[in-house]
Amino acid sequence: MPDDPFAWYRRLRENDPVHYHASAGMWFLTRYEDVQLVLQGRSFSAALGQRLRRRGTPLPLSMLNSDPPDHARLRAPAAKVFAARAVERRRDGVRAVVDAIVPELDDRDELDLLGQFARPLSSRVLAELLDVPVDERERFERLADEASANLDPLAGPDALAAALAAAEALRAAFATYLETPRSRSELGILDALGEECTRAGLARDELLTMLNLLVIGGYEPLANLVANALAALLADPEQLRVLRSDPSLIGSAVEELLRYEAPVPVAARAPREKVAIGGKDIGAAEPVVVFLAAANHDPSVFAHPERLDLRRRPNPHLAFGAGAHFCLGAPLARLVCREAILAILDRFPNLSVAGALEWRPSLVPRGLRALPVRTG
Repeated sequence: MPDDPFAWYRRLRENDPVHYHASAGMWFLTRYEDVQLVLQGRSFSAALGQRLRRRGTPLPLSMLNSDPPDHARLRAPAAKVFAARAVERRRDGVRAVVDAIVPELDDRDELDLLGQFARPLSSRVLAELLDVPVDERERFERLADEASANLDPLAGPDALAAALAAAEALRAAFATYLETPRSRSELGILDALGEECTRAGLARDELLTMLNLLVIGGYEPLANLVANALAALLADPEQLRVLRSDPSLIGSAVEELLRYEAPVPVAARAPREKVAIGGKDIGAAEPVVVFLAAANHDPSVFAHPERLDLRRRPNPHLAFGAGAHFCLGAPLARLVCREAILAILDRFPNLSVAGALEWRPSLVPRGLRALPVRTG
């Protein structure tokens, strides 16, 4: 992907919003109303859509790649544990993780806020959440990092092979954690999730797949959400001043930062039967890529979408998707991002970017190679 994909999104949205990419053999949708239609429409299948992600390698059945009735059965136990109220009760635990990392950044003139803050934060939150033993956490972070290439449809064969191996290692580790007596962290959900899965009649393999999905779908997106948000704020001194002068805007700010530069810019679906969108016929089972990032910059929905506006309301962004597959981790991601931004801005009142920023060539996640900053 180009460093600035938004010009490409704009051209497609204005000239060919329902675009068939012949060499890729899939449809690209970039208009808000079309993206929302696909995400919320019952005639579109997530299971069929996921075929394009693995190029023939089968995915274990999970809430990510399933349709009714399997989807509701697999999602329900985790939905209880990750409900907004349940996540809010863990605010103090998230804040404790943030407060433990931020002092590690002191006494440095320059920092990489991605590598030294956002990634460790994401790893520690997930490790605490999933009750990973302290002596296993360095290995956990390495495996989470390697396994995250499973998210990227553009990942090369070597990266994908390493990602699959890392995912299997994570799965084996979780099988061990579930059998090992442990002290539960303030954030921990492993026992609660296991109990909910048992009540719902899920098999042990289905629980292990769910735990893997939480790590693979959480580690990189959460780290890049925090880093992308900080980068966007630092690139807009006026909006940064707005937030510094009124931290109570943090909720609205995070929603706008999600709209502006979300870490997951696409989703995949396929119609169960032939369907017409934007005057074009899409055949049954033909892969459809909906560009969430393009929809989030559609001027028919968002006034001046290229502007960062922390007071933007309403803000019906699709950064977490929509419909039955709306991101399960949205409440946690919002909470972590809010706490992270406030802590960094409070600790470093004179923060500024130190050099040009370079985006990674991946499609998912949308993220920087590094976020170098000066602290004074």
